[in-house]
Amino acid sequence: MNPEEYVLATGQEGADRLLIVQRVHGEDTADLFHRLGDLKGKRVADLGCGVGAISRWIASYVGESGSVWGIDVSEAQIEQAKQLTEQQGIKNIQYSVASAYKTGLPREAFDVAYCRFLLMHVREPERVLAEMYSLIKPGGWLVVEDGDFTTPSCLPPVREVDQVMELYRLAGASQGADFEIGKRLHRLALETGVEETQARLVQPAYLRGIEKRLPIWSLQEATPYLLKNSLATQAEIDHIQSVVERVIQDETYLMTMARMTQVWGKKPQKA
Repeated sequence: MNPEEYVLATGQEGADRLLIVQRVHGEDTADLFHRLGDLKGKRVADLGCGVGAISRWIASYVGESGSVWGIDVSEAQIEQAKQLTEQQGIKNIQYSVASAYKTGLPREAFDVAYCRFLLMHVREPERVLAEMYSLIKPGGWLVVEDGDFTTPSCLPPVREVDQVMELYRLAGASQGADFEIGKRLHRLALETGVEETQARLVQPAYLRGIEKRLPIWSLQEATPYLLKNSLATQAEIDHIQSVVERVIQDETYLMTMARMTQVWGKKPQKA
């Protein structure tokens, strides 16, 4: 996907949202990495790294003897990632601007190839997975996480909360993206040829806190795209936002985030 046509904001404008995404999903991602076993000293490729929130956590997990290479198609995202990494004094991460289809990274050089919320944004997820597969050593891990954005909800139900995700999915579909890719993620991973494949579903939910704002924050960032492409009117968006803002402040409403599918499997050892 062309970064200039990305549905959400990038660079500094999108950095805060991406850090909240990490707050929402980071604990489940950490649990996933723990399931891979001891990764101290290992090399990890993080595709679609954004502002590097996951890259920085992985860097701490693999330790100083390990390393992380973060890839993103957006120069603005990579610039933010470099600045944040430098500010935190982290030394074992490299970043580069590249397409997830053609990363330019060395073949069979990594112990883990990982992505989160990347495949939903690309037109050809199979090509990205093939690239990831080519990066890992025999016996290395292919690890993917992605969402199904038909699953966020509000309890009790509120129509305007549902409309937030409807508009988000509509914007993605107009770009050739698949914001329901979580439903078929396990099959896509299996088709790469990985073995010992496992899958897990996780779905955070909140009654209060800044995390509860993530859906409306995404709508606000997507608004210029929605208006530009006549996918919604400003009046419609203003109404939805005003209602959802009240839901966010009301702790009697439970808001669930997108259900995440986690899939991980090993590249077969060479004969």
